[in-house]
Amino acid sequence: MTNDLTVVKANSLIEASYRLTLDEMRLLALTIGTMNPKSDQQVFEFSVSEFVNQFPDVNVDRAYTQIKSAIERISERWVKTEDERHVTKFRWVSSQTYFKKEGRFRIALTNEIMPYLTQLKGQFTQYQLNHISGFTSVHTMRFYELLT
Repeated sequence: MTNDLTVVKANSLIEASYRLTLDEMRLLALTIGTMNPKSDQQVFEFSVSEFVNQFPDVNVDRAYTQIKSAIERISERWVKTEDERHVTKFRWVSSQTYFKKEGRFRIALTNEIMPYLTQLKGQFTQYQLNHISGFTSVHTMRFYELLT
């Protein structure tokens, strides 16, 4: 995996209401960074070493446990978007797989999240993943996305 991954999100997703931990935000950023924003692919695999390479402050000895916990928690998290007429709630992840003793993970994003990540024609934000890789706060990451 290269260090020049680009994260692309609809502005409405950046402005949406959700609570995530730092590891969950990083997990999503890495997943979105590996996506082709013109594709509808929903299943993504990555390794512990790829995660650690992108986020150098992660302790290598605890990385697998951190990632596994983040994937489990994010599967239970909701995103809430709101406009003048609708309030919509949906989950980030529809399934998760751990490859035992391989240091790899697979996550599948929900159908509902995909329009906020792919086939975007306007009203979106993009940035290089390495711009946020040193951030150690969820608030800093969210603030960066709002200002980008």
